[in-house]
Amino acid sequence: MKKILVVFSGPKFLFHVLEQAISLAREDGSLLVGVFLRPPTPSEIIYPFINEASSVSNAFYLDEAGSEEAVLIKAQVTLFSDTCLANKVRFATHLEGGTPVHELLKESVFADLIVIDAKADLYGASPSLLTTSLREFLADSHCPVLVVHEKAQPVENTILTYDGSASSMHAIKMYSYLFASQLQKPAFLVCVDEGPHSDLPNSDKINSWLGQHFTNLQTDVLTGDTKNVLSAYINKHQHNSIVVMGAYGRSAVSRMFRQSLANYIISQTTIPLFITHG
Repeated sequence: MKKILVVFSGPKFLFHVLEQAISLAREDGSLLVGVFLRPPTPSEIIYPFINEASSVSNAFYLDEAGSEEAVLIKAQVTLFSDTCLANKVRFATHLEGGTPVHELLKESVFADLIVIDAKADLYGASPSLLTTSLREFLADSHCPVLVVHEKAQPVENTILTYDGSASSMHAIKMYSYLFASQLQKPAFLVCVDEGPHSDLPNSDKINSWLGQHFTNLQTDVLTGDTKNVLSAYINKHQHNSIVVMGAYGRSAVSRMFRQSLANYIISQTTIPLFITHG
């Protein structure tokens, strides 16, 4: 069982995010925690992350008189609860105050997974694909994040992206630990070699490990530009799939490269993307 945070921000109820989370929770009785983020104040937009300004911000309470945001969140909480009850999954809600991004980062320390909309805007502006706040949150989250597009479908296949790095291997490990029920389903290990040869890095070691976890695995080693080749491959296999990627590395160089690649994949496809640090 896992603790999965389901993030709601903005006026629109995110049915596709909740549906994806429910499909995962059903598999092992995981707990879904609905995290309902209020719009940030102007000062919090200036200081959105963990710092002295955000740590002393005022709490937000649903029983504030005349609060339009409170009415909206109350309705979303009710819809979340009713949907979880109807689908017979365990659930709870998180309504603590504080800076929205600060609260979400703090909660990520104590979660196994976060499910969030690909258009989430934690700064309170109009939702759009891969907002600045979402990119920054993905870079700083303390647990894996599942980014879900509105057109996402239930997961039946897994695309494991691998480049020989510890980051990509860490992502595959975390996915296998969190989603053991998916390991019997079809999976594709895809590696893109930008050189003249199609070589799988550390092939003996990676194949030995994968053989202990995935029972229906196909390996594809491709050549060409990583962004273009990988996005084309994912689009070809995207029906009912999820992409696993070790992105947003901790070092400056790895963060720059992997963040750019993850952002590109999110912008070019409509399937869920499982992202971890490494």
